[in-house]
Amino acid sequence: MREALESHAARLAASAPVRGSVEVLLDQLRVSARTGREWRDEAYYDLMARMDKAVVALGAQQSSCRRPRRSLGADDRVRRMASKSPARLLVTIAEHTAILMAIRDGDAEAAANSTRLHVQHSLPTLPSHLAWYRRRKVAS
Repeated sequence: MREALESHAARLAASAPVRGSVEVLLDQLRVSARTGREWRDEAYYDLMARMDKAVVALGAQQSSCRRPRRSLGADDRVRRMASKSPARLLVTIAEHTAILMAIRDGDAEAAANSTRLHVQHSLPTLPSHLAWYRRRKVAS
């Protein structure tokens, strides 16, 4: 479901007549890619929350069918579980950059495809993080 919703939202955002808000996010992602492992988790999650909101706002320009805002909270929880690995974090930055570049360029299909790939790549990391979280919770 996440794959379908996020791909559709990216497609709508790329079709929006005004997409200038994406450039600021791209600049911030470029900074995060350069700093790599030094990038603080909370700052990254804040940036991703702003990206989610920008995509929803851009998509709303194109359609009265808006992605439910409550799903943004679910995205954030999934993101926090999937992005604990520094190597995965760097890949995620590259994936989000590809999504935003496609939106900026108005390429709806590339935006949807980049989003679909990102979701597919992030889902396999969830089981290992959930196991880590359970072990940590039992130990405390």
